[in-house]
Amino acid sequence: MKALRAAFLWGKGRGFKENLAIKTMKKIHKNNGGAEAWSISEKQDFLKKHGPGTRQRPWTPLSLNVLPRIGDVPIRGRSHLTEKDGTNMIALLPGKKRSAFVDVPPLQHFLEEIELHPLHTTFMTTATGKSFASSELMRNRIQNWTAQAGLPKRRTQHGIRTGAAELLGLTGAIQCEIMSLMSHTQAKTSEE
Repeated sequence: MKALRAAFLWGKGRGFKENLAIKTMKKIHKNNGGAEAWSISEKQDFLKKHGPGTRQRPWTPLSLNVLPRIGDVPIRGRSHLTEKDGTNMIALLPGKKRSAFVDVPPLQHFLEEIELHPLHTTFMTTATGKSFASSELMRNRIQNWTAQAGLPKRRTQHGIRTGAAELLGLTGAIQCEIMSLMSHTQAKTSEE
């Protein structure tokens, strides 16, 4: 639909007859249900299957600590650990356009977990110790890991974000706190 509108707009600028029908057509949106939030027991099952020191393990505390989007997971590493006013922090600017800067203290269990791993450039590595080449490879690997833990399909990075945001809201976090952690810049996004 968007492409058709653009094509007709392009044509109009070059003297072609304007098509009014394209302006009145409604956008067709198929809702696939969105991300399914992870339950506490699913997180426990994942952590039980992928114990301390396994290469899968850092993904969960990293995801719960900074609530990254899938595109940010494979590129985050020790270079994002900083110190601010004497306090350790994880500082990062997400890759998605118009995202807000995230600057949060690392959770203790996240720090303990990354100490169990060799010093790699990124927190998440392949079986050969290399960084993931793309977010799609990371997404596929997460699907394998969740299947190994016996979790249902559709347990994704975004489901971790969704579940964490819901839990934050239930425990009294205000909207601007949730927005800050999730790097949202518009309140509407955190309400969905």
